[in-house]
Amino acid sequence: MPIEKAFDFAGGDVKYDMVRLQIDDQVSVGMLGRLFYKAVYRKMFNVDQTFVADYLHFNGNKTALSNFNLDEFKNLPYYTFSTNNYGMEIHAEQNFGGFFLNKIPLIRKIKLKEIIGFHYLKTDLLNNYMEFSAGVEKIGLLRFEVYTSLNDGKRGNFGIMVGSKLNISR
Repeated sequence: MPIEKAFDFAGGDVKYDMVRLQIDDQVSVGMLGRLFYKAVYRKMFNVDQTFVADYLHFNGNKTALSNFNLDEFKNLPYYTFSTNNYGMEIHAEQNFGGFFLNKIPLIRKIKLKEIIGFHYLKTDLLNNYMEFSAGVEKIGLLRFEVYTSLNDGKRGNFGIMVGSKLNISR
């Protein structure tokens, strides 16, 4: 449980406390592949003064390219729902490892893995924001997903995202 404290130092104007609770893991679900999940709650309190850089920001991506980080929102506008109060986000991704597509003879040879995802965000500015995605992946090299969102029951845009889960930055 990390705790962050910003205080007036050498004439600075920022002053707040923040607590962060996080749990993340991956679980084998037998023949149905692996479930990856992450839940994060962040709360700022004793807020005297903050600037936009100090706000809680959420990992949005409004492009068609991605490296498919688990905590990435695919349809969330950048900075629109950043806040200096609280934020709770939940991310889950089920990788079926080919469980369904391996039943189709010609598709089996391609060795595609089916993936579904769910992302949830609640802040003082945003009641119940959810995203749903479904896609296929070829052993981490290439991934294709379609997604949509719901914001307080109102459907957002559908989108398509492509990219790779491989991290080649090292």
